[in-house]
Amino acid sequence: MERYVNASDLASYSFCSRAWHFAQINVASPEAESEREAGLAWHEAHAERVATAAQSQKLARAFGIVLLLILLMLLYRIVAS
Repeated sequence: MERYVNASDLASYSFCSRAWHFAQINVASPEAESEREAGLAWHEAHAERVATAAQSQKLARAFGIVLLLILLMLLYRIVAS
């Protein structure tokens, strides 16, 4: 029997291959539930770290632009005098 891969399978697998695998084999034991909860907690913590990193990157770019502007102003004062 051929098994077709649909878009939700691809999305699920790309998000977390282990979660996709567990869904395919219908794991429903108490041990699997605790692993699933641990996996969800890990994904939530990871998403928070990614968001923090993105925010830090934006802040670093802003500081870089301000620093560049200050350096350009200082260079202009040196050249103009």
